[in-house]
Amino acid sequence: MTLRFFSVSRAFAALAALLVSSTAATADVILDDFTNPTPGAQFVIASLNANPYTITTNLAGGTVRTATFTVTSPTPAGPFSLLGVVGGGTVDMFLDSSSSGNAVISHAFGAPLDFSGIGGSTGAVRLSTQSSASVGNPNVAYSLSVLTATGTLSTTGSFANSAGFIDQDVAFTSLTGTGDLSQVTGISLTVNGQTADDFRLDQIALTTPPVQQVPAPPAVLLALAALPVFGLRRYFGRKA
Repeated sequence: MTLRFFSVSRAFAALAALLVSSTAATADVILDDFTNPTPGAQFVIASLNANPYTITTNLAGGTVRTATFTVTSPTPAGPFSLLGVVGGGTVDMFLDSSSSGNAVISHAFGAPLDFSGIGGSTGAVRLSTQSSASVGNPNVAYSLSVLTATGTLSTTGSFANSAGFIDQDVAFTSLTGTGDLSQVTGISLTVNGQTADDFRLDQIALTTPPVQQVPAPPAVLLALAALPVFGLRRYFGRKA
């Protein structure tokens, strides 16, 4: 009879685990992790490379990434105005103590992607970044454009300073303009650095929202909680 009681308890635990509210893990679809090329391509504006400097990389699925780095001040650029790396796992942009500039990182997809099917209207573009704006500067600013078959959706913002890489989400709902998220042909990120700013980009991804499971009604939980009691009653009844 004791074994029968414990089987009821296990059934209660299993049912309760299924019905209690929980949050599923967030899933990401990686658009670019910047491992290509490996090792990364290093550049120095304007000691080794012209201003602006552009590097184009062919990625999987026919996607083409174009990264262009420009020193906007001083003019002409100094010998070490902007140092950077593209590939090997990151995109890096380091401006020296007298220079400012920007980076434009664009992806042209080999075939249109359905962003709306990844996260729907509550999804987001996830940017994994490490940003360090110099003392006295505002946070490193960005503009993000999502190119579609019927128009362009865009937004602006700034990256939070961080000692390591952190995820920063740009919600689909924050994008303005006209476009069809089910037919995305490309994406473009512009990073604007002030004097002596440092910036690193580790990954661009699409993130889907957590799936919220519906909590069990109170009456159901009360009924489940009563199962062991019912088991005991049957046990003692038979014993009597």
